[in-house]
Amino acid sequence: MPNFQLLPSQELVIGVLALLCIIALICKAINVILPETDIRDFTERLFSWWIVFGYLALIVLSPALISSLLVVVILLQSLHEYSRALGPANKDNLPHYLFYGWLILFSLTLAIILVTAEKQEPLIWFCCAVLLTQLNDVYQYVCGKIWGSRKITPTLSPNKTLEGVIGGMCFTVLTAIALCTYFLAIDFSTALLFGLLVSILGFFGDITFSALKRRCEIKDFGNIFPGFGGLLDRLDSCTFTLPVGFFFYLLVSGGSL
Repeated sequence: MPNFQLLPSQELVIGVLALLCIIALICKAINVILPETDIRDFTERLFSWWIVFGYLALIVLSPALISSLLVVVILLQSLHEYSRALGPANKDNLPHYLFYGWLILFSLTLAIILVTAEKQEPLIWFCCAVLLTQLNDVYQYVCGKIWGSRKITPTLSPNKTLEGVIGGMCFTVLTAIALCTYFLAIDFSTALLFGLLVSILGFFGDITFSALKRRCEIKDFGNIFPGFGGLLDRLDSCTFTLPVGFFFYLLVSGGSL
């Protein structure tokens, strides 16, 4: 009988798939057991997570050339949403316009480097950076819904609470320790620091683009994802955290791609 062994990236995709299935079953159970509980907002977001997962799974599991082309599609769509959101009036402020555009281009260029590397480790760092960033957002949302009372950015992002951010940070760090020590075999302190930086920078990435949306007087960059908005609304935090994944990989690997 042939010895079949999954690659770490394939194990990670299967793990996320199982997690989404469990969450979907929990939502279904809540609808059946507690029909008076309104979870439409969460189930709408869950539908968008399936779309995001499917696309990211294609990036992770495809050959390098296809993966890079899929990231380029994300890059072009993000820049399109960004350019459309700014409008002619805001484009007059060229330095401000170039800063956000450069940030999107820089982070996704690093993503292309990670997903097209010959080794598995760069791809896993990409997966962990994206997954932890998105989970940090979910953790903040859930913790804020359950315990949130004190607004942390009432002007830029009214729904964010201090309790949500702190809860998100704690759960993100714990998840980073579990994920990174297993899939990347790094030590506890490195995984803890990585999770902490992803959580903090993910938060700042979110409110930075929230400030941009407020300046442009729009609610969302687009309407691709139900409950979330456009692609750039999902990618805002990643523009800050993908470079973290890239440089952590260089640090751990000694600069070898």
